[in-house]
Amino acid sequence: MLACLMAITVSIPFDADLIWSWWIFIIMSVVGYFSFTLGLFLEEHYWKMRFVGRVGIVVTVLWTLGLIGRGLHLF
Repeated sequence: MLACLMAITVSIPFDADLIWSWWIFIIMSVVGYFSFTLGLFLEEHYWKMRFVGRVGIVVTVLWTLGLIGRGLHLF
């Protein structure tokens, strides 16, 4: 589901009027942050949760770099 949402957003041309892309960025950042925090919190008790935290970091970093790259394309 996450990959589908990212693919849909990346496939749509970036436009300053598309405020919803920034809302999606905010939502994805929050999801990445909470999955990372949850992974770190539960890592001590459940070793399998390390994966959740690392996925959260990767998703947030890739999403941010993608939006920065698309924003730089405007100039």
